[in-house]
Amino acid sequence: MSFTRDARDTASSFYYLKALDGLREAYIEKAINGDDLPEDFWERGEAEAVRLTKQEYFCLETRKIFLLSEKADALTDEEDFELRSSELSEMGMYESHRALVRIPWVGHPDFEDPR
Repeated sequence: MSFTRDARDTASSFYYLKALDGLREAYIEKAINGDDLPEDFWERGEAEAVRLTKQEYFCLETRKIFLLSEKADALTDEEDFELRSSELSEMGMYESHRALVRIPWVGHPDFEDPR
């Protein structure tokens, strides 16, 4: 791997993290507003965070910025995504996200006031 490609992979992981942050924010906003939340809200939202990250960072246009053109052309988007160097950090981000999702917030049916 190259230094520039590793930089791209690191940037993509922060993009993914922001997408998960936005998902949690959207959940709380919808819950506070009393909007109906589908049972698969988290599953669909987390899959969308991955899809958006792939679309933004693991496409030919972006590859050509970080790789030599012939190497960029030789990879598919999916191959490029599978070869990323940031998978472990993304797994940590996802696990942190899932831990935050489990914390009941004030107004949540599972919230218990400690007073």
